Amino acid sequence: MLTHRDDSNKDSLDMALTQRGRLFPLSCSGVVVCLGGGELDRCLSDTVQDVALRQNGWVRDGTSVLVEAVQDLCEDAHTTLVVRSLTRMVGHPVGSVRSLVVRLLDAAIPHCEQDAMQGATPAVLSLSNDADMDVKLAALNALCTVVRRARDTDHAIMEDITMQFQLCIDDGSRDLTFEVVRMFARLIPSAPEAMRNGFILECLVNITDQNTAQRSLPRRKEFAAALFDAFRAFDSVYLSEEQTATQLVPGLEMLLADKELLDTFTADLIESKLAELTEPAAAQERSTGPNTLSSGWSLSNFGGKMERSLKKKAAAAAKLLGDQE
Repeated sequence: MLTHRDDSNKDSLDMALTQRGRLFPLSCSGVVVCLGGGELDRCLSDTVQDVALRQNGWVRDGTSVLVEAVQDLCEDAHTTLVVRSLTRMVGHPVGSVRSLVVRLLDAAIPHCEQDAMQGATPAVLSLSNDADMDVKLAALNALCTVVRRARDTDHAIMEDITMQFQLCIDDGSRDLTFEVVRMFARLIPSAPEAMRNGFILECLVNITDQNTAQRSLPRRKEFAAALFDAFRAFDSVYLSEEQTATQLVPGLEMLLADKELLDTFTADLIESKLAELTEPAAAQERSTGPNTLSSGWSLSNFGGKMERSLKKKAAAAAKLLGDQE
């Protein structure tokens, strides 16, 4: 049953102007599940267009209300109907409608079983190729959700998603590449090993090289911060000694090479980690250790060392102030 009613959005509807406007609060209270499949399908598709186009009483952004309604419908065993209704709007001529469609698919995918995934995944892949940048960026989020849902159970899907991320990088748009790096940071802990340790790590190293070498590129400082977050995401996964030596360490060294892009704290973190990774004893431990967090790229002691260092500096500063008083 739909149990949520978002009263904070009541004033975004003019109840006197549209029957749908009067129906929607009722649908959020559970009445919509009493509709037949065809009626529910029409109600959902019409409301998606009304919300996206700010028409028929929707005078403010009602996306959050619609996202919660879709989640409630999926939890009440209407996932297949929701996905079918949304995928029919993938080719809508208005970009704002397509953008909302992919955001709603993103909300529905965690509830999808295999049959619904077979409809949702091609739709998200199609929207990630959209000419509208807002649609494409929203689709990147949904691609991450597909990866987390499908994991490595469907190799064909993973290959298609990997290819799509590569196409986004090859597009040449800095804004799009920046979002891809941010998505990689989200994906690394849960992505299949082949995608994570092969494709994603190699992409991060290449993007770092480009960001460091080409000083005329825009948003270099933002890229450096996003790339560092992505490299840190490898904290929770295993990397072999070879991958650490040939990809991770060079990537961190390139990131550190342009210190003007980094704040002092981040630069210190990278220097500390590089020292740890390149110590002969650490390399020996990685080569002989088991396939666990402790044997590969791990930041578990990374933050702790910096925290102890900062505490020492704070204590020294406090002592100095006390001596001056």
